[in-house]
Amino acid sequence: MPQIRLVLCIICFLLGIYAGNVTAQMESYQSQIILQSSWGSEPGQFGLQQGPELETVGPLTFTVDNFGYIYIYDFINQRIQQFDPAGNFVKIIGTGLIGNALCTDVFGNIFLLDSYTKQVKCLSKKGELIKTIKLADELQLIEGYAQGIAVDAENNLVVNRVDQRVHPIATISNSGLISQTPTPLVKEVKIGYLGKTDKNRYRMQWRNAHQADIIITNGITNSAVGSISMTTEDEFGAVLFLGQDTAGNIYTEIERTDVNEILHLEVWKYNSDRKLVAVVEVPNDYFATVYKKLEVDAAGNIYQMHIIPKGVRIIKYSKQN
Repeated sequence: MPQIRLVLCIICFLLGIYAGNVTAQMESYQSQIILQSSWGSEPGQFGLQQGPELETVGPLTFTVDNFGYIYIYDFINQRIQQFDPAGNFVKIIGTGLIGNALCTDVFGNIFLLDSYTKQVKCLSKKGELIKTIKLADELQLIEGYAQGIAVDAENNLVVNRVDQRVHPIATISNSGLISQTPTPLVKEVKIGYLGKTDKNRYRMQWRNAHQADIIITNGITNSAVGSISMTTEDEFGAVLFLGQDTAGNIYTEIERTDVNEILHLEVWKYNSDRKLVAVVEVPNDYFATVYKKLEVDAAGNIYQMHIIPKGVRIIKYSKQN
């Protein structure tokens, strides 16, 4: 009996060390408001629509380029505004622009998707219209949350649909932008989003109120090559794939409703070994409709466009050393 108690004590001790290590490995993030702007039509300000019978709408989407510059689509004033990494206003890009999803490429070009007209406006970093890409008529798009446009890890310009189907629409290279024709646009559809480092594809699978999965595929077939199980004692709402950084970490956007009916907005981060290493909670008290709330850059910094009654702010979340 004393030997059994000794073995149990050793096991408990080792479990305690293991649990302590898991806790120690959890990363913490610090937040910084790097941009805060008011409502209006002047440079650096943003338009706002509101009224007793109107949906409150301001800027709908944003993106951050490889150099930390921030681009915000000012829906009401129909323009894109650029800010430097410190949040200082740089310039207005374009006029009379209509769209609902935004991204940039490594050359500083800007792409604005309009899901209604099924067109992508391609603008140079100076704001000049390079070309307009007309998408296939049979491509089903809706304006709203979780649908967008992006440049993937292979420098393809793609449209991401709400059902996590990804359509290539152009190839980006030093020689320019090569558009796909409408026929392969539909035939070459991929399921899931391409990772930056491992070139796997990732898609989110909502199983029930308490369980979801990140399904990992090689992009060649629909069969999974791995998965990450996600669980909560509360209730999952949205579960979205945000991206992968150059270190191989995976980021997901999670909405979670607790027992007090409070809706939380969080980023769950998994390392390259597919272990949960950070849960970053961000403000979720949005004053106006936003289609894209969060973005992760190549270095693993998290950016949030947060709309409050006073205006627009960009919050940057960086890992503490």
